Formats: sequence, structure tokens, C-alpha cells
Amino acid sequence: AARFCMTGLPALVLTLSMGLGGAVENYFPELRQNLEHLYLALYFCEVADYFTREGMTAKHELNLLYLSLRALSVPSLPEELVRYIYEFRMLAIAGEAPRIFECIRCGKTENLHHFYVGDAGIVCDDCHDGKTGILLSETAIYTLQRILSSPLQKLYTFSVSEAVLFQLKEVVSRYFKAHTDRVFHSLDMLDIEF
Repeated sequence: AARFCMTGLPALVLTLSMGLGGAVENYFPELRQNLEHLYLALYFCEVADYFTREGMTAKHELNLLYLSLRALSVPSLPEELVRYIYEFRMLAIAGEAPRIFECIRCGKTENLHHFYVGDAGIVCDDCHDGKTGILLSETAIYTLQRILSSPLQKLYTFSVSEAVLFQLKEVVSRYFKAHTDRVFHSLDMLDIEF
């Protein structure tokens, strides 16, 4: 059984205990150098707590948490990108991944530009009703597809433009809110608005 715990705000500690009695501890002292990173780390732990239960193996959730905490220390990765990747992939691990590789109406794989939060998927230009949906660039759609399909170890190996980051924010924040029934209070500590 895998579990995690957090001890001490100054040096966030992630403890993974893997069934055979071995324990791996990884300290993240660099997080204390940046208060926003520390609060995001607390938020990531709160989200992991939401999606896991006592007695649950949670291997994928813990690996995602660990890699996300490490990603916060990479200067070239914007905090917002790390957050949206974490949230979107956590939803996928929990079985709430949207259909984004083909149109949810007709099955086409081309001209996919409209994300429907309520229908949990993407719609092609031909099936778009003209009223609802979040308009996305091909790069944003590719990024969402990459987040869902990449191995966890490759999840934080890319960056995106400001325009794509804005589109990710629109999709992921709305989709995450629609598929969780909790207010995550650790986000209240952040001064910045994601």
C-alpha cells in the first residue's frame, strides 16, 4: 500500500511507503524559497487527498504528485502550467478524462476546435452549435492530448505560449471545477489568480 504524508511547512516531505516495508523520502527544500510554490505544493497535496482514500494503492496519484512537486522547482516551467497539467492528469487518473482525440458527436479526428465542459469532450467545427464550447487552437488541443497520453515521466518536459496557457486555463479550470465537489482552501493562500 502506498501512502503520503506531509510534515513541516519549511521542508515539504513526501513519504512513499511501498508495501515491502521500504520507504523513500524526498525532501523539497527548494519549495520554501518561493511561497507561491509552497502553496501550490499544499494545494497539490489537498487535491491528492481528495482523489485518494485510505487503503487505496494510489500509485499513479502519488507518482503524479511527486513529479508535480519536482516540476515546481524547474525555473522554465510556469507555475500555472504545472497546475493545469496536474489537475487535468489527476482527473484522467480518477477516470474523468474528457474525450479529446475525436469529436464526441461524429467521431471525426480533424478540425477539432470546441471543448464542451458539460459533455466532457471536444467537438469538430461541423458539429459545433455556434453557441457553447470553448474555442481552442490546434496547439492547445495537442497540449491537452499530450497531457492525457504522455507517460508520467514525460509530463513536464514541454512549455507553451501565453495564448495556449490561457486556453488551458479556460478548459482545465472549468472542467476541474465541474468534476470536483469541494472548494480547495489551500488555493485561498495564493496571492495570484490562476
